Amino acid sequence: MAATLRNRLAYERDRIGFLRECQQKYGDVFRFSDKATVVLDPNLIHQLFVHTNDEVGIEGRLIGGAQPRVETAGRMAARKGARRTMSPNAFSAYEPRMIDLLRETLAETGGREVDVREVMKTFTGRSMTDYCLGTSDPDLADALTDAVAVSEVFMGSSLTLPTWLPTPKVRRLHRANARLRSTLADRIATRRQSPRNEAADLLDALLAEDLDPEEVTAMVEAILRASYGQPGVTLTWAVSTLARRPDLTRRLAAETEDYAEAFVEELLRMYPPTWLMGREVWERTTVGDIEVYPGEQVMFCTYLVHRDPRWWDDPDTFDPERWRTSVPPHARYAYFPFGAGPRICPGNHIDFRQLTLAVRTLAREYDIEVHNSSAPMVANALLVPAGLRGRFIGRISNRPGSGTGDPTAPQDRSSRLSTPLRWRIPR
Repeated sequence: MAATLRNRLAYERDRIGFLRECQQKYGDVFRFSDKATVVLDPNLIHQLFVHTNDEVGIEGRLIGGAQPRVETAGRMAARKGARRTMSPNAFSAYEPRMIDLLRETLAETGGREVDVREVMKTFTGRSMTDYCLGTSDPDLADALTDAVAVSEVFMGSSLTLPTWLPTPKVRRLHRANARLRSTLADRIATRRQSPRNEAADLLDALLAEDLDPEEVTAMVEAILRASYGQPGVTLTWAVSTLARRPDLTRRLAAETEDYAEAFVEELLRMYPPTWLMGREVWERTTVGDIEVYPGEQVMFCTYLVHRDPRWWDDPDTFDPERWRTSVPPHARYAYFPFGAGPRICPGNHIDFRQLTLAVRTLAREYDIEVHNSSAPMVANALLVPAGLRGRFIGRISNRPGSGTGDPTAPQDRSSRLSTPLRWRIPR
């Protein structure tokens, strides 16, 4: 118990530094506590990803206590349906609308200095809510904002509270989650009662798969939660990087789209928003030389694997060119910003596409002023440049001409948003 407490205190002082120090002392697999094991070997991590649904299951819990094993058949059917409906081809028709959402979100800042993460979080949340449900529903937006904010408090803590503990934080988490699921279930039930002949958004496509309603609700909720946080953080790192490297801004603006893709891959390598992933142990098994038991947690530090010199050349240098080669720039399995295996993020393709188009649009159309581009990196729930603030000033004359087939080109007003945007950017 004393060792566990010392570990927690050292971890809270410097999370990544503590895990790196433990790796240097104990190797790529070590006990963090009597209930948590950390794994930093790419091959072992991949095995655990692939064996998800057998020995290990869903992501690590926010709240402790005994919880039933999740039945996976319906959940995996929903994931397969989501992956079919979230393919790059399915998303391509939506891309011009998504870029318009970015432009409108940045226009709302009015050139003022703003919290960059809040702006980017607003954009990505709007974009995926619109893509999933075809609406800017303010009640759903409020419920999502509240649920994600409360969850991040728990994700940012190394202490797992029991589900029965009636603390204000636990009660608020239960209320926020229940509100989001109820609001989302109502929207899905309404759509199910009045189906459309042709799919106009992700929900239409999922309902056409004839999946279990609870699984559809859970899947849409997972997609919305992920889209509200992680992509917004990656775009915040993009702004920070572009502010420090104007040479990259010029290249993004001038080069073809494959350079933007390489830029995003490098962002996700150096600054993975989900810097620490987890899985719950369902059946007694071994990880390396350590035996783990049901109810325990296995954690993977994406950040440390993505910067390990054993798996990467010059890992602490931001270099998009490393991705523009015919062979992977890393050892096998050493890159997993979206996870891997059967529970890989179902929206990984469109998240990557969204990030690629957004960074290219930022470089081509905006002058970005950031006064604290060296904002400190903080590893809590997500890996963020804490307190990054900046201004976005549009360069209208530099926008690509319409009719070029480029999704970043301005669209005719008739193709723009059919409903007014109701999400507001916090001051």
